This record gives sequence, C-alpha cells and structure tokens, in this order.
Amino acid sequence: MLPETKAILFNLFRNYPSTQEQKAKIIRMQNEERQKNELKKQEQYNVDIFANKRKENIEQLEDNKEKSTEINLVIYKENIFKRILNKIKRFFARK
Repeated sequence: MLPETKAILFNLFRNYPSTQEQKAKIIRMQNEERQKNELKKQEQYNVDIFANKRKENIEQLEDNKEKSTEINLVIYKENIFKRILNKIKRFFARK
C-alpha cells in the first residue's frame, strides 16, 4: 500500500472503531512523530540564519552611529513643470 493510503486508513481507524485508550495512544504517537520531523527540519535547514543576520545588522548600526557624526544635507529641487508654472504665475502677478 502507498503511505498515503496507510495514513488514511490509520486516521479512519483512530476516529471510528478504536477505543479511548487506542485513540490516546495513536494521538501521542502522531505528536511524537511530528516533533521528530520538526527537529529534523530545524537541523536540516538551520533556522539560525535570521539570528546571524540580526547580529550583523546590530554591528552595522553601531558602525553607522560612529560614522554618522557628519551631517548629510539633501537639497530638493522643484521639478521642471512646477518651475515653469511658478515663472508664469510670477509674470502675470507683476502686471
């Protein structure tokens, strides 16, 4: 039988003809199996990647604080259309 077929039959047995003791045992086994699978996934995929990135980001922020003693000014210019419109307004406002 396919593993999927076995799982379906197993769940049908658990839900209908089994006794309370059998249900509890089956649920306990399934929970233990899920936990084992989660541990395998954590070991396989190394979830600590984000923790390492956080450490790097903290170090970068500390470096940036030390370097941020310089003042950076950003000068914004009006776009070309607003400048033209303002010149036209000023021309008509003078008369």
